[in-house]
Amino acid sequence: MTYSRSVLAYIIFYATTLFNSKGRNPFRLGFLLAFYVIPAFSAEYETRGNTEMVYLGSKNVDLDVQFSLIRAATSIDFVGYSQTIDLYGEPFMQAVHAAQKNNGAKVRFVYDRSLSMDKNDLFNQVKAIISDPSLPCRGEALCAHPIEKLSSGIGFLDYVHHKITILNLGKPDEVVLMGFGRGKTANSAGWIDSSVAFRRINPNLPYVGDDIQAMFDSVYKALGKLADQSWIRIPRQVKRGSTLLPESSPKTFSITSIEKQHTAELLALLRTPAILTPASELKPFQFQPKGVKAMSNDLFQQLVDHRGKNRDTYVNDNQRIMNAEIREFNGTIDWTSYSYGPTDGTHQALVDFVNRGNTLNLYLNGPVAFKVAMDSEFAMPYTYESVGRLIKEIKPESGGKVNLYVLNPQRNPEMLEAPYIHRRMVVFSNEKTKFVYAGSDPLTWSAAHKNDENLFLIEDVRFGKYMMDVTSSELSHFDLLTHEETLHFDANRPWKYLCLRSLVRKFF
Repeated sequence: MTYSRSVLAYIIFYATTLFNSKGRNPFRLGFLLAFYVIPAFSAEYETRGNTEMVYLGSKNVDLDVQFSLIRAATSIDFVGYSQTIDLYGEPFMQAVHAAQKNNGAKVRFVYDRSLSMDKNDLFNQVKAIISDPSLPCRGEALCAHPIEKLSSGIGFLDYVHHKITILNLGKPDEVVLMGFGRGKTANSAGWIDSSVAFRRINPNLPYVGDDIQAMFDSVYKALGKLADQSWIRIPRQVKRGSTLLPESSPKTFSITSIEKQHTAELLALLRTPAILTPASELKPFQFQPKGVKAMSNDLFQQLVDHRGKNRDTYVNDNQRIMNAEIREFNGTIDWTSYSYGPTDGTHQALVDFVNRGNTLNLYLNGPVAFKVAMDSEFAMPYTYESVGRLIKEIKPESGGKVNLYVLNPQRNPEMLEAPYIHRRMVVFSNEKTKFVYAGSDPLTWSAAHKNDENLFLIEDVRFGKYMMDVTSSELSHFDLLTHEETLHFDANRPWKYLCLRSLVRKFF
């Protein structure tokens, strides 16, 4: 797609969504549909042992643990979908600023300006804070501004979608905090999500954190080139950032005694070096997988290297390994994501899987979630259509099952303000094994062709069971739809969705 077509598409669908905003931010609504398809390159790393994983628990515990470790860090590398100063963004930035001020921490940030501007950080306060010249070590922020993208031949809404925080707490106590989906902004309030910390066990051997660092370096290098190639120069530094961040004591989120106890247990573990431990002696939230394999489609590196040209020639097989696994596996697959709209390859692999007599459980957002959290009514009919397509191809005599669970926040009043599943995780389980695919990749057609994403294969029976138990504990928030209900909703999709279907597919 050319530069002019990209801009034209944005204008048309921005205008289209104005009448549908119902008092919400139309700027955000325009973003939802102004996307087009981009293939991507894939980087596949070796399967690593020598890795410890620590599941960081519920949202409040997760945030307290991460922010505590950030304040102690001597270097911080962060890449996110967006970053702003808000309910979670402010204490996050206070923790980062404290590490810079007290520890002289070296800080590198990568995030997308389009989303941050949409979330009220119009003047890029985050960049101002970490690049404050009064700090012992002035941080760097590379922000993918939409104007810079367009002037460099890259799509207006090509996004870096990773959620990675890499902390160095002093060798050998390096900790990589890899959020499978959880961000550091108010968007995460009430969302169902997960984060894990990856740690190196033997300081002399490689582990998956080395590959996560390579992912970050690839994105950081690409964004640096993007700024150099742009014929429009966006200011790279902002002065006196510290004045934009209120001084206050570290904010804590854990409320209950159980949350506070779990936070203390996690911090005690993560503040000591990881050591190889017999499985019987590991804590319930502590795992030392047989292997962890990292995958990334390295989209921005390819786009910048080729200045957005010949995009159709880029190879994208970020989900290839998982699809091959589905074609061979027998048992149960528990699939959690914010929406469901797979590639043709994934769709066919799942059809064959169920027609072999297996069970597929889908845990997805419901209509209220999309309207409240995404300002969009279009993703739900897309989910119904995609699941309906799957159901229609299942042979009744196969004995296979497709169970669709949709989030119903009315079952939990505390979720009504932001009822949304943001976790992206697929658990394979049978009597012999359990393993997990997880990462930033929501495993949709859009993610396979558009965003810069990551995906991890985690070979660990205990972790697979642990995540199945987490899902089971959340089942009370979901409604199980019958096939008849799903097909009914599929057959009665709104006319606006039918008109905009191709663009909805490219976003969700």
